[in-house]
Amino acid sequence: MTLKDSLDRENNSIGFLRVVLATLVVIQHAYVLRPLGKEPIGNIMEGLSLGNLGVYGFFIISGYLITASFIHSKSFTNFLWRRILRIFPAFWACLLVTVLFFAPIAYYILNSTLDGYWLGGQTDSPFSYLYKNLFLSIHQADINGIITSATEQGILAEQSFNGSLWTLIHEFRLYILTGVIGFFLFKRPKRYWIFYVIFILYTVHHFLDSEKSRILYRLYVNNATVLLPIYFFIGSCFYLLRGKIKINTIGIILAILVTAISVYFEFHYYVFPFTYAYILLWLAVKLPFTDWERKYGDYSYGIYIYSFIIQQIFILKGWIVDMHPLVFSLISLFATLPFAFLSWKLVEKPVLRLKNWNMRKEYDNFFTKKNKKAQSDV
Repeated sequence: MTLKDSLDRENNSIGFLRVVLATLVVIQHAYVLRPLGKEPIGNIMEGLSLGNLGVYGFFIISGYLITASFIHSKSFTNFLWRRILRIFPAFWACLLVTVLFFAPIAYYILNSTLDGYWLGGQTDSPFSYLYKNLFLSIHQADINGIITSATEQGILAEQSFNGSLWTLIHEFRLYILTGVIGFFLFKRPKRYWIFYVIFILYTVHHFLDSEKSRILYRLYVNNATVLLPIYFFIGSCFYLLRGKIKINTIGIILAILVTAISVYFEFHYYVFPFTYAYILLWLAVKLPFTDWERKYGDYSYGIYIYSFIIQQIFILKGWIVDMHPLVFSLISLFATLPFAFLSWKLVEKPVLRLKNWNMRKEYDNFFTKKNKKAQSDV
């Protein structure tokens, strides 16, 4: 069967996979935030880590789903509105919870008082943390010098309250880029080849010279971020070619075999994005955890945006000294789940009900009702 035939839009395991990918990021941070050297994947595959697998996996799945979303959207504005609803409200809630809850806890741990928290910090106050980071790009990583002070004292290894948030601006830019490309190409299957050519040229250019490939997207500043469009648009390619890609036992064996050979001979950097995409989508089809979001909810975004700061608080408090990273990861995950649950129930799920909201329609309905009322009064 092809990917088109086997990956049902509703009945798949993508929701479960996203939770797994978010968990991989949590495990990676358990190693990085102390730090304890490379985690298991980093010792096997040079240039990759569990965190990379999580982030790159998110981007592959996003590329697949966002391309599908654009093609099925009523208009570009409807597509953009849905993307804004999916990423911004929960992000804003996270910033607010950080300022009102997590940062005061961290401040109290360091200073044994909350005096000066709200009014201290001329350039990194709680209020500036909100408005400087409002549009996903993180321009202020600290609040009142809390994290800076803790790193100078050797308590923390990472100078950021929430180091997970850096990927969100890149993902949203790729949403917009998908909309722009899609406007010209994705609605017309005969033009797909133009997208394939652009993607191949960008990918080959990056593999030939990763330094110069940054020029093509100046907002990306290192190899980790310059790879994000490649993983994202591999997901797009898989969606556009879903009618030709076979999902079967031979395919998954070949994907695993090619990955293993590339790791052994150290050329996985060039083939892993493609084999990883196939493996992920094969799992989305074959795993039995279907309809995960409808049954349990989608907590992956909440896990991703809250886990880092919770881990920072645990380290700051000194609760995880000499604790094995996997145990620390498990504790962090369980501590994060209530925030992920509340994020989904109170923010993400409610705002998604507005995905079909139309300003012009609401405007017309308002004045239609007003005119009818005026006529009835006459």
